[in-house]
Amino acid sequence: MRVRKKKNGQARIDACSELLIKNIEDIRYGFGGIFGNDRPVHLEIGCGKGNFAVGMAQKYPDINFIAMEKVADVCCVALEKAIASKDERKGDNLRFLIGDAKTLEENIPESSLDCIYLNFSDPWPKSGHAKRRLTHRSFLQIYARALKADGLLRFKTDNVGLFDFSLEEFEAFGAEIVWQTRDLHASEKNADNVMTEYEKNFSEKGFTICSAWVKLPKKEETHMIQDIVKESRSQRSFAPDRKIPHDALMRLCDTARICPAAMNMQVLKYKIVEDKQTVSALLGVTRWATSLDKKLPPVGHEPSAFIVICHDTSIAERKPIFMIDVGIAAQTIMLSACEMGYGGCIIGSGSEKDIAEVLGLPENLCPAVVLGLGVPEETVVLTEAVDGKVKYYRDENDTHFVPKRPLDEIIIK
Repeated sequence: MRVRKKKNGQARIDACSELLIKNIEDIRYGFGGIFGNDRPVHLEIGCGKGNFAVGMAQKYPDINFIAMEKVADVCCVALEKAIASKDERKGDNLRFLIGDAKTLEENIPESSLDCIYLNFSDPWPKSGHAKRRLTHRSFLQIYARALKADGLLRFKTDNVGLFDFSLEEFEAFGAEIVWQTRDLHASEKNADNVMTEYEKNFSEKGFTICSAWVKLPKKEETHMIQDIVKESRSQRSFAPDRKIPHDALMRLCDTARICPAAMNMQVLKYKIVEDKQTVSALLGVTRWATSLDKKLPPVGHEPSAFIVICHDTSIAERKPIFMIDVGIAAQTIMLSACEMGYGGCIIGSGSEKDIAEVLGLPENLCPAVVLGLGVPEETVVLTEAVDGKVKYYRDENDTHFVPKRPLDEIIIK
């Protein structure tokens, strides 16, 4: 159903700005700066008109609540409701965020939430729209990353079809269903249940409410090094609707930071590029897989970010030995990205001058290598080289094959 546009909606939102997180990027570094404390943080995705968020914030003053809503005009009503009831809350523990749940993946810190609420999400009933449902496994992956190890996903719906679909997705994802019911208001959890406006209206009409509390598995972080090396192939096509979270990019640079360095001079600096305009500009001055007669990355499947490794000549002048540091750092970043479920390509083709101009780098920072990064979506297969033929190639299905020389050919006897 189309939401009627609110008169003076933006002005009304601005009037409630004290409770609004204006830029989603503000949450990238945690919630301490937003709330001024380190209390547990609960997130409601799709807060609607705010009854649930306001009620929970009043009921649990020792928990910080963030209510997220995609539609600004709907969030306007929720904000005004929260402002009107401000004096009824014992603490300043409620904030609102206008945005799409997909943007959480690139902005919310890992293991930062204690609970996520999905209350009466759009069921998207058409089978072709399954990926839009907030309990689809692609969203579960985002929630699993954001939740702490003991965190919970709490889900309510009146739509039986969506509930059945969600239970199947939870099972397929390997989640533990801690508790579930098909009649919440007749269950032992009802005493502590805070109703949304939608829930109140429909339950009064005799509809039963389904609910599940779910513990999502954390991604397995351990791999044998050879398995990671085999898995970490150059990727040149990326999922267009997925981004690498900012804190993950920071962690990649932090891992490179502690790598061995020639004479321990530590001459390398790292430039993270995430904004679309600069990403596009870097694509224009770099060349990918030049030996293939094919434009890569494909249009619409570009990397979501770059890390540009630079040599800082204010620390030491450029010497061949420092290029060893560049190689170590680049491979470390790529292996770490693979371990985290991402991928990319080390790019050495491109003018240092053009790259520096695109990034606006000072003279002392010289681009040494560019790493294109994203969520990979292509298939790369290792094969054994025959008769010394090592040129990579693609088949009719666009599978990328990478021939490697046999072990006995590279061992010096």
